[in-house]
Amino acid sequence: MTKKNLTNNLKQAIEIVLTTLSEVYPGKFVMTESLVLLYLELLDEFQPESVTAATLHLLATRVSAWPPSPAELRETCVNLELGRLNAPTAYEAWLDAWPYICGHKTNVKDLPSLTQRALLCAGGMEKLGKSSDLERGQRIFIRSYETLQEAARQRRLTLPTVSRFIEQRRALMLQPPPSETTAPETKDSTHG
Repeated sequence: MTKKNLTNNLKQAIEIVLTTLSEVYPGKFVMTESLVLLYLELLDEFQPESVTAATLHLLATRVSAWPPSPAELRETCVNLELGRLNAPTAYEAWLDAWPYICGHKTNVKDLPSLTQRALLCAGGMEKLGKSSDLERGQRIFIRSYETLQEAARQRRLTLPTVSRFIEQRRALMLQPPPSETTAPETKDSTHG
């Protein structure tokens, strides 16, 4: 499927989604062409099916008098395209890691990378498994996991346009300042 076809399919999906939202939330959501273009920009990286499924999921699970925000829709699309509705909580990740910490399972590569990184922050599996203070290790793991999870969430949700802008600004900031165009003054030796 070409990029143009995908964009057309996404635009059609967004038009259906926005029409649905305007019907479900009468008087609180009005679909306009500029809104369609805004949502197309905000959801450009997602498959049309993800946008539709995310909208249906939010309509079925949210209890609100207001329509879901574009940010909620983006986050749900990200999760769906990663094959999940919600990322595991830090405590759920700890429970998933527990058999590895105890030595019942050994191939840590089976754990999600975020859980692996949080384990390293907490001292690693061997250290945790031999520790007499597992509660402290659990607290460090949970705090680390939550921090890593939020950083990953922010990276996923940042629009590609915003990411490019930030990279351009960083590149400009890393450039050395322009050199002086005038030569430094030198003392004329003839005037003493």
